[in-house]
Amino acid sequence: MHGLDAWKKVYQDNYDKIIFLGDYVDSYDLEDKTILRNFIKVIEFRLKYPEKVILLTDNHEVGYLNSKYRCMGYRPEIEGDIKALLQENGSIFRVAWQYGNHLWMHTGINQPYFDRYIRDKVSPAAGASLASTLNNLYAEKYDPLFEIGKERGSDRKAIGGPFLLHRTILAAASLKG
Repeated sequence: MHGLDAWKKVYQDNYDKIIFLGDYVDSYDLEDKTILRNFIKVIEFRLKYPEKVILLTDNHEVGYLNSKYRCMGYRPEIEGDIKALLQENGSIFRVAWQYGNHLWMHTGINQPYFDRYIRDKVSPAAGASLASTLNNLYAEKYDPLFEIGKERGSDRKAIGGPFLLHRTILAAASLKG
């Protein structure tokens, strides 16, 4: 979305779920006040329809919570406002949402990453889904979630976590059902 408001054309009564995939902020074209106003409206929309609207988060939001992960288009002038909105509304943002064996995320995870960092964290016996596992790990600030892949600038042979995985790596080794 990057500050855009095209989502306002969605008529909520036509859908069972409306899933936003993150990147609510950071734009090269829009003014700070426009980006901030639209982000507030997205949050208000979620609060108005909590059972219908799912807000996923991604690298552009993470960059406001931790300066180590800043993205292109970062807006220092509204950093405090965005960070406050994310912190005050942290409970409404997720990393992933799952229905059956379908997983929604902004970027995704690939099989090698899953095998290395996530597989042993999922507890099917306890009824945990992959999405709930990822959301819990995010709440715990599990460091591998924020791994930067070498295609995105890491100086080591990292795969890249769900916020910083390059699309070519995802496509080359997608997660198996």
